[in-house]
Amino acid sequence: MARNLFVYQNAAYEGELDLYRNAHVVADRAQAVDSVGLVPKFVYRMRTASEAVPSITDDEVAMWRYVSRHPDANIEVLRVVH
Repeated sequence: MARNLFVYQNAAYEGELDLYRNAHVVADRAQAVDSVGLVPKFVYRMRTASEAVPSITDDEVAMWRYVSRHPDANIEVLRVVH
């Protein structure tokens, strides 16, 4: 099952309604990410110095592959608010 996750500041939200209830912002102000599978508890925001927009994933293996390709990457672990 595919779902939308919205990342805003230091948290990820499972849907637009959770985003609005907890962060009091509309979905246009957050970064939207598609997620497939079970509801994640954490998402990873990955960025290097040369990237303007961070990559976001809920897959830990993809995060480790990103780190192996970019050892200077900044990784943030964000909790998913339900």
